[in-house]
Amino acid sequence: PALTDGMGGRLSSSSGPPENAVLPETFLDPLASTGSITVAGNCLLAVNAGSNDISTFRIVSSSEIYKTGIVDSGGEFPLSITEKEGLVYVLNGGGQGHIHGFHLTGYNCMLTPIGEPVELSQGDTVTPTDPNFFPATAAQIGFTPEGNIMVTIKINGGGQNFPSGFGSLNTYFIDPEDGTTSADDLDQMIISDPPGAIPFSFDFDDKGNLLVIEAFGEGGAPTGMGQANVFVDGELVSEVGTGQPDSCWIQHNPRNSCVYTTNNNE
Repeated sequence: PALTDGMGGRLSSSSGPPENAVLPETFLDPLASTGSITVAGNCLLAVNAGSNDISTFRIVSSSEIYKTGIVDSGGEFPLSITEKEGLVYVLNGGGQGHIHGFHLTGYNCMLTPIGEPVELSQGDTVTPTDPNFFPATAAQIGFTPEGNIMVTIKINGGGQNFPSGFGSLNTYFIDPEDGTTSADDLDQMIISDPPGAIPFSFDFDDKGNLLVIEAFGEGGAPTGMGQANVFVDGELVSEVGTGQPDSCWIQHNPRNSCVYTTNNNE
């Protein structure tokens, strides 16, 4: 095994889920996110939520990897990480929430920070032991086909707005010169039908259409079922229920043009 030399994290309370916790199933999902590790060529990148950093590894073969470094994530409780053509972005869930960029050097799998962390404004009182941490945090960071950054926001403004608040898909336009972005480069698409849908995970098909899984898209939180949506040029063109609550992952397979989802409920 290869050790990250960082600390993992878990969304839980020292006394267990409180009696009024709306989503006790959250405690089955330590990070309540998608994409905590990613492979970039011969490099593997992994977030360490408990120590607020990122470990990097070089992949030697199918059975051998070794750690090359560890770098601060630029925020608290990193949840999700993504890479495209040597540009890396990490999503931090703690505090207000932040995203931060890095350049990846391919030959040694080292990360170099770029720009400044970009705040998500998700509520300053949020901590990993807060029962509202699940709806308060963003869930996934990833690149669009155009090379910009997308982040799924479960509930805008933080967990205090759960379950009736609106989520969003936040796109941050990347500067092609240096790979940085800022809060001023945000284009936000609000997910308001129904309230409490909880947009969680996303992917793109081979035509560049956006695929989004909502944890409670059919009926809204906390009792609704999951729903998979297809967006073309920002317009919803198709939706289908998953038949399960807490739907939290979606992936398009270009080999067979099928889309797969999963959930963490039972």
